[in-house]
Amino acid sequence: MNRHLPRSVLKVDSTCDFLRGEKKEVLIIYNINIPIYIVNHREELQNVLERIKNLLYNEFYENTVTFQITASYLLKHTETGQIRAWTGSFFVKNNTLAKLSPFLLFEKDSFIRKSLIEIQDINNKLKLQNVDTKWRFERLESIIFNVQCKVNTNHHIIKYRQLCNGLKRSHKVFSIP
Repeated sequence: MNRHLPRSVLKVDSTCDFLRGEKKEVLIIYNINIPIYIVNHREELQNVLERIKNLLYNEFYENTVTFQITASYLLKHTETGQIRAWTGSFFVKNNTLAKLSPFLLFEKDSFIRKSLIEIQDINNKLKLQNVDTKWRFERLESIIFNVQCKVNTNHHIIKYRQLCNGLKRSHKVFSIP
């Protein structure tokens, strides 16, 4: 799948990074992008959340998985009218202004319910309240599930997804099964 697909595509951006000083464990991060056209249709959204739940369970069932919900959205400058996109990151510290939820523990039986609760009232969560700026929330582009899991270097997902090739960070994009 194209590595530079836009936020209008349902996709998983994955990365694998060796933990500092570790050669036996890696951090797998999935940024799962759900475009606005899906977010706005509850039945379709629930179907996608079901697919995400199955993906996470099937790929990481023996490991502790955490997730945070963030967003990609457009900002508009109040004086110039300029529009710019704001998107979260693979790195948690860069997700602050796009954060819709804290990190939560993935639990198969409650994932969909928790997710639906956390994405309620998205527009108000993204209004940059308490931030001194002339940029204002314009519109949502997508929601992004930032999923993180530490695994051993021999974990089946590394070979299956062809992650962590060699001793360097790797990045792959794939569709949600």
